[in-house]
Amino acid sequence: MVTASGGKKTAHVGRQWLANIGKTESGVVSVSSLWADESVYWPVAFEPYTPSHPFAAGKEDPAFRTKLKIASQLVEQCVQEGIPFRAVVADSFYGEDEGFKQSLSEGIDRERELRAVVLAALLSRPKSQT
Repeated sequence: MVTASGGKKTAHVGRQWLANIGKTESGVVSVSSLWADESVYWPVAFEPYTPSHPFAAGKEDPAFRTKLKIASQLVEQCVQEGIPFRAVVADSFYGEDEGFKQSLSEGIDRERELRAVVLAALLSRPKSQT
């Protein structure tokens, strides 16, 4: 499972979509991965998202990573660490992005066959989340 959550009082603050309050505001967003089955779930990893404004070249800076890039790296980390899973579940921000789905199928297909790659939740959200 890949999720993004936000707050207001730590590093990486910027004006961005904060899903937990449902609007764009100054805050912090992290991208996380969780492992889950029918009875339990636990966090695997998380990465803070840094908006482009602190980087010298903005979005063109090589060190800048989108939330989608961070999410695909977290899934790849699970594959490399041998964490077993049959599907990647994400909300529509991730599930509707063709590049994200492609990065998953490329990374996962090298290691195992998956029945489902991404299940996109039917959530409405503004396109400003990107």
